[in-house]
Amino acid sequence: MELLRKKLSPYQHFIWDWNGTLLEDVQQIWEATIQVLTRFNKPGFTKEVYRREFCLPLSDYYQKVGFDLEHTSYREIAEAFQEEYLLRYKEAKLFAGTIELIEQLNQEGKSNVILSASSQGFLDHNVEHFGIRQHFSHIYGVANHLAQGKGLRGLEMLRETALPTERTLLIGDTDHDLAVGQEMGIAVLLIADGHQNFERLSSLHHNVLSSRYAPIHSS
Repeated sequence: MELLRKKLSPYQHFIWDWNGTLLEDVQQIWEATIQVLTRFNKPGFTKEVYRREFCLPLSDYYQKVGFDLEHTSYREIAEAFQEEYLLRYKEAKLFAGTIELIEQLNQEGKSNVILSASSQGFLDHNVEHFGIRQHFSHIYGVANHLAQGKGLRGLEMLRETALPTERTLLIGDTDHDLAVGQEMGIAVLLIADGHQNFERLSSLHHNVLSSRYAPIHSS
C-alpha cells in the first residue's frame, strides 16, 4: 500500500467509491452478470472480458453485451441483476489493508467519505454488515437500484459537506468514477484492481495504479 499512501499524501479529504474500490466484488458481479445473460439466452464471457468491457451507465453496458433495449427494458435487466447479486454479495470481502489505511488517515485528521452508485439503503446495509461505518464521516448512495445519479449525488455531497475541491481526491476503479470526479471538479485516482483493467483506465487518465498493492518504485 506504500504507493497508494504516497498518492494520497497531497490531499486532506478522500471520497471512496464502494464496489471495486473498497469492496472486492468483481467475482460476484461477474457471476451475477453471467446468470442474467443466461436468463435472457445471451452468450456469456470470461471475467477478463468483463473487466475490459464493463462500463457505466449500465444501459450502455447491457447493450455492449448483446441486449436490445428496445425489446427488453433496462429496468427488467437491472432488476434481474439485482436478484442475482443479492444471492452473492455477502461472499465479497473488503480489499485487504484498505480500511487500515483509512483508519490511519482518520488518525491524521483527514476525512473519508463513501460515494457509490449503489442504492442508499443497500449501501448503508453493506457498510454496516462489514462494521466500518465509524470510519466514514458521510455515506452517499443513489436513490434507485439502476446505478443512476452518482454524479448528481457527488455534487450534492460537495454542497452539504463543503469539502474544499482543491484538497479533495476521489478514489475509484472505473472510467465512470473519472467522469464523476471531473463533474465534481476534483482530482481522481483510479485503481485497476476492480471492475476495469489497467490498459483501459491508463488510456483515459494519467493517475492510475495497476493495483493498490503495487510496490513503491512503480510509476
